[in-house]
Amino acid sequence: MKKYLITIEETNSPRLKQFFAQSCFNQLQNDFSSFGIIGNNLTVKEYFSRAVSNRICPLTPGELGCALSHLSALQDFLESDDEYAVIFEDDVIETLTLNLDELEKKVKALDLSSGFLLSLGGIQMGICYKVRGKLLQKKLYEKNILKVDPDFLQYLVYAYAYIVDKKMAQLLLQHHGEQPKIYDHWYPILKLDPTVNFYGTFLFDHPKMSDDIISKSYLEQERLQVYKRKRPRQKFFQYIRRKLKRYTLDKFK
Repeated sequence: MKKYLITIEETNSPRLKQFFAQSCFNQLQNDFSSFGIIGNNLTVKEYFSRAVSNRICPLTPGELGCALSHLSALQDFLESDDEYAVIFEDDVIETLTLNLDELEKKVKALDLSSGFLLSLGGIQMGICYKVRGKLLQKKLYEKNILKVDPDFLQYLVYAYAYIVDKKMAQLLLQHHGEQPKIYDHWYPILKLDPTVNFYGTFLFDHPKMSDDIISKSYLEQERLQVYKRKRPRQKFFQYIRRKLKRYTLDKFK
Protein backbone atom coordinates (compact mmCIF):
# COMPACT_ATOMS: atom_id res chain seq x y z
CA MET A 1 0.00 0.00 0.00
CA LYS A 2 1.46 3.31 -1.10
CA LYS A 3 1.73 5.83 1.74
CA TYR A 4 1.29 9.57 1.24
CA LEU A 5 1.55 12.62 3.45
CA ILE A 6 -0.10 15.90 2.48
CA THR A 7 1.93 18.71 4.03
CA ILE A 8 3.41 22.10 3.28
CA GLU A 9 5.71 21.93 6.31
CA GLU A 10 9.50 21.90 6.26
CA THR A 11 11.11 18.52 6.98
CA ASN A 12 12.09 19.26 10.57
CA SER A 13 9.11 21.40 11.52
CA PRO A 14 7.44 20.83 14.93
CA ARG A 15 4.26 19.75 13.16
CA LEU A 16 5.98 16.99 11.18
CA LYS A 17 7.97 15.90 14.21
CA GLN A 18 4.68 15.53 16.05
CA PHE A 19 3.21 13.54 13.17
CA PHE A 20 6.10 11.07 12.99
CA ALA A 21 6.29 10.79 16.78
CA GLN A 22 3.03 8.85 16.69
CA SER A 23 3.41 5.09 16.96
CA CYS A 24 1.66 4.44 13.63
CA PHE A 25 4.21 6.50 11.75
CA ASN A 26 7.45 6.72 13.74
CA GLN A 27 9.18 3.87 11.89
CA LEU A 28 7.82 4.80 8.47
CA GLN A 29 9.20 8.24 7.71
CA ASN A 30 11.13 6.97 4.69
CA ASP A 31 8.08 5.09 3.40
CA PHE A 32 5.98 8.20 2.91
CA SER A 33 5.86 10.29 -0.26
CA SER A 34 5.00 13.90 0.56
CA PHE A 35 3.04 16.36 -1.53
CA GLY A 36 2.16 19.93 -0.61
CA ILE A 37 1.20 22.84 -2.84
CA ILE A 38 0.71 26.29 -1.32
CA GLY A 39 -2.13 28.00 -3.14
CA ASN A 40 -0.85 31.48 -2.31
CA ASN A 41 2.42 30.67 -4.11
CA LEU A 42 0.73 30.04 -7.46
CA THR A 43 0.95 32.74 -10.09
CA VAL A 44 -2.07 35.00 -10.49
CA LYS A 45 -2.63 33.54 -13.96
CA GLU A 46 -2.60 29.94 -12.76
CA TYR A 47 -4.81 30.70 -9.76
CA PHE A 48 -7.34 32.50 -11.95
CA SER A 49 -7.46 29.77 -14.60
CA ARG A 50 -7.77 26.95 -12.07
CA ALA A 51 -9.87 28.48 -9.31
CA VAL A 52 -11.82 31.47 -10.64
CA SER A 53 -12.49 31.26 -14.37
CA ASN A 54 -16.03 30.12 -15.30
CA ARG A 55 -17.01 29.47 -11.69
CA ILE A 56 -19.95 30.73 -9.70
CA CYS A 57 -18.07 30.09 -6.44
CA PRO A 58 -14.29 30.40 -6.88
CA LEU A 59 -11.96 28.28 -4.79
CA THR A 60 -9.83 30.06 -2.24
CA PRO A 61 -6.04 29.64 -2.50
CA GLY A 62 -6.19 27.26 0.45
CA GLU A 63 -8.85 25.09 -1.14
CA LEU A 64 -6.99 25.00 -4.46
CA GLY A 65 -3.66 24.11 -2.85
CA CYS A 66 -5.29 21.35 -0.82
CA ALA A 67 -6.95 19.82 -3.88
CA LEU A 68 -3.80 20.00 -6.01
CA SER A 69 -1.76 18.33 -3.26
CA HIS A 70 -4.14 15.38 -2.97
CA LEU A 71 -4.45 15.05 -6.74
CA SER A 72 -0.66 14.98 -7.10
CA ALA A 73 -0.55 12.07 -4.67
CA LEU A 74 -3.26 10.23 -6.60
CA GLN A 75 -1.41 10.71 -9.89
CA ASP A 76 1.74 9.30 -8.33
CA PHE A 77 -0.25 6.35 -6.99
CA LEU A 78 -1.58 5.51 -10.46
CA GLU A 79 1.99 5.25 -11.71
CA SER A 80 2.90 2.74 -8.99
CA ASP A 81 2.37 -1.01 -8.73
CA ASP A 82 0.51 -0.77 -5.44
CA GLU A 83 -3.12 -1.84 -5.19
CA TYR A 84 -4.13 0.73 -2.58
CA ALA A 85 -3.00 4.15 -1.41
CA VAL A 86 -3.40 5.54 2.10
CA ILE A 87 -3.29 9.32 2.34
CA PHE A 88 -2.85 11.37 5.51
CA GLU A 89 -2.80 15.08 6.19
CA ASP A 90 -0.16 16.20 8.66
CA ASP A 91 -2.53 17.09 11.52
CA VAL A 92 -3.98 13.59 11.81
CA ILE A 93 -4.13 12.07 15.31
CA GLU A 94 -3.91 8.34 15.93
CA THR A 95 -6.61 6.87 18.17
CA LEU A 96 -5.05 3.43 18.57
CA THR A 97 -1.80 1.67 17.84
CA LEU A 98 -1.88 -0.03 14.46
CA ASN A 99 0.49 -1.18 11.75
CA LEU A 100 -0.22 0.25 8.31
CA ASP A 101 0.88 -2.94 6.55
CA GLU A 102 -1.49 -4.90 8.76
CA LEU A 103 -4.19 -2.34 7.98
CA GLU A 104 -3.77 -3.09 4.29
CA LYS A 105 -4.35 -6.80 4.92
CA LYS A 106 -7.44 -6.04 6.98
CA VAL A 107 -8.84 -3.81 4.24
CA LYS A 108 -8.27 -6.53 1.66
CA ALA A 109 -10.13 -8.95 3.93
CA LEU A 110 -13.17 -6.66 3.76
CA ASP A 111 -13.44 -7.68 0.09
CA LEU A 112 -14.69 -4.27 -1.04
CA SER A 113 -15.76 -3.97 -4.68
CA SER A 114 -13.44 -2.19 -7.10
CA GLY A 115 -13.87 1.56 -6.95
CA PHE A 116 -13.95 2.54 -3.29
CA LEU A 117 -12.88 5.24 -0.88
CA LEU A 118 -12.58 4.25 2.76
CA SER A 119 -12.47 7.28 5.05
CA LEU A 120 -10.44 6.48 8.17
CA GLY A 121 -11.74 9.48 10.08
CA GLY A 122 -14.11 12.39 9.80
CA ILE A 123 -17.43 10.59 9.98
CA GLN A 124 -17.34 11.06 13.76
CA MET A 125 -17.13 14.85 13.39
CA GLY A 126 -20.17 17.01 14.02
CA ILE A 127 -20.27 18.28 10.44
CA CYS A 128 -20.95 14.70 9.27
CA TYR A 129 -23.80 14.01 11.70
CA LYS A 130 -26.36 13.62 8.90
CA VAL A 131 -24.47 10.81 7.14
CA ARG A 132 -26.49 7.60 6.86
CA GLY A 133 -25.88 4.20 5.29
CA LYS A 134 -25.57 0.53 6.20
CA LEU A 135 -23.17 -0.80 8.82
CA LEU A 136 -21.04 -3.66 7.51
CA GLN A 137 -20.93 -6.90 9.45
CA LYS A 138 -17.14 -6.80 9.39
CA LYS A 139 -15.17 -4.27 11.42
CA LEU A 140 -11.71 -2.70 11.41
CA TYR A 141 -9.91 -2.92 14.74
CA GLU A 142 -13.32 -3.37 16.43
CA LYS A 143 -14.56 -0.13 14.85
CA ASN A 144 -17.76 -0.08 12.81
CA ILE A 145 -17.67 0.62 9.08
CA LEU A 146 -20.53 2.49 7.45
CA LYS A 147 -21.25 2.03 3.75
CA VAL A 148 -22.57 5.48 2.91
CA ASP A 149 -25.89 5.67 1.10
CA PRO A 150 -25.58 7.73 -2.12
CA ASP A 151 -28.38 10.08 -1.01
CA PHE A 152 -26.30 11.04 2.04
CA LEU A 153 -22.86 11.23 0.47
CA GLN A 154 -22.98 15.02 0.31
CA TYR A 155 -22.73 15.07 4.11
CA LEU A 156 -19.50 13.06 4.23
CA VAL A 157 -16.48 15.38 4.20
CA TYR A 158 -12.88 15.50 5.46
CA ALA A 159 -9.88 14.00 3.69
CA TYR A 160 -7.30 13.85 6.47
CA ALA A 161 -7.05 10.04 6.41
CA TYR A 162 -8.41 7.70 3.73
CA ILE A 163 -7.67 4.72 1.49
CA VAL A 164 -8.48 4.45 -2.21
CA ASP A 165 -7.95 1.87 -4.91
CA LYS A 166 -6.84 2.75 -8.43
CA LYS A 167 -10.30 2.92 -9.93
CA MET A 168 -11.35 5.52 -7.38
CA ALA A 169 -8.10 7.45 -7.80
CA GLN A 170 -8.67 7.62 -11.55
CA LEU A 171 -12.24 8.85 -11.06
CA LEU A 172 -11.13 11.55 -8.63
CA LEU A 173 -8.54 12.81 -11.10
CA GLN A 174 -11.10 12.73 -13.90
CA HIS A 175 -13.64 14.63 -11.81
CA HIS A 176 -11.27 17.42 -10.80
CA GLY A 177 -9.46 17.80 -14.12
CA GLU A 178 -7.64 21.07 -14.77
CA GLN A 179 -10.07 23.04 -12.60
CA PRO A 180 -10.17 21.29 -9.23
CA LYS A 181 -13.25 21.44 -7.05
CA ILE A 182 -13.36 21.37 -3.25
CA TYR A 183 -11.49 18.14 -2.75
CA ASP A 184 -13.55 16.37 -0.11
CA HIS A 185 -16.92 16.92 -1.76
CA TRP A 186 -17.25 13.32 -2.88
CA TYR A 187 -20.84 13.19 -4.16
CA PRO A 188 -20.18 14.30 -7.80
CA ILE A 189 -18.10 11.14 -8.32
CA LEU A 190 -21.36 9.18 -8.45
CA LYS A 191 -22.29 11.00 -11.65
CA LEU A 192 -19.16 9.62 -13.29
CA ASP A 193 -19.70 6.10 -11.97
CA PRO A 194 -22.72 5.24 -9.78
CA THR A 195 -21.25 1.80 -8.98
CA VAL A 196 -18.46 3.10 -6.75
CA ASN A 197 -18.79 3.06 -2.97
CA PHE A 198 -17.76 5.25 -0.07
CA TYR A 199 -17.18 3.95 3.44
CA GLY A 200 -16.46 5.62 6.74
CA THR A 201 -14.88 4.46 9.97
CA PHE A 202 -12.99 6.09 12.83
CA LEU A 203 -9.36 5.04 13.23
CA PHE A 204 -7.78 8.51 13.13
CA ASP A 205 -8.92 11.79 14.66
CA HIS A 206 -8.47 15.44 13.75
CA PRO A 207 -7.80 18.42 16.02
CA LYS A 208 -10.99 19.90 17.41
CA MET A 209 -11.42 23.41 16.15
CA SER A 210 -11.53 25.79 19.11
CA ASP A 211 -12.28 29.44 18.42
CA ASP A 212 -8.57 30.24 18.78
CA ILE A 213 -7.51 27.58 16.28
CA ILE A 214 -10.21 28.55 13.80
CA SER A 215 -9.16 32.19 13.93
CA LYS A 216 -5.65 31.13 12.84
CA SER A 217 -6.76 28.64 10.19
CA TYR A 218 -7.99 30.14 6.94
CA LEU A 219 -8.96 26.74 5.56
CA GLU A 220 -11.04 25.94 8.65
CA GLN A 221 -12.86 29.25 8.34
CA GLU A 222 -13.70 28.19 4.79
CA ARG A 223 -14.82 24.79 6.11
CA LEU A 224 -17.33 26.42 8.45
CA GLN A 225 -18.89 28.22 5.48
CA VAL A 226 -19.02 25.18 3.21
CA TYR A 227 -22.73 24.47 3.56
CA LYS A 228 -23.66 28.13 3.36
CA ARG A 229 -22.17 28.82 -0.05
CA LYS A 230 -21.38 25.51 -1.75
CA ARG A 231 -23.84 22.96 -0.49
CA PRO A 232 -25.70 21.36 -3.41
CA ARG A 233 -29.32 22.32 -3.93
CA GLN A 234 -31.70 19.53 -3.13
CA LYS A 235 -34.34 18.40 -5.58
CA PHE A 236 -37.74 17.98 -3.97
CA PHE A 237 -38.08 14.23 -4.52
CA GLN A 238 -34.52 13.61 -3.40
CA TYR A 239 -35.27 15.60 -0.26
CA ILE A 240 -38.37 13.51 0.50
CA ARG A 241 -36.53 10.26 -0.28
CA ARG A 242 -33.73 11.24 2.07
CA LYS A 243 -36.19 12.11 4.83
CA LEU A 244 -37.82 8.68 4.55
CA LYS A 245 -34.51 6.83 4.37
CA ARG A 246 -33.32 8.36 7.63
CA TYR A 247 -35.73 6.08 9.48
CA THR A 248 -34.39 2.89 7.89
CA LEU A 249 -30.65 3.52 7.46
CA ASP A 250 -27.88 3.31 10.04
CA LYS A 251 -25.87 6.12 11.56
CA PHE A 252 -22.19 5.63 12.33
CA LYS A 253 -21.59 4.76 15.97
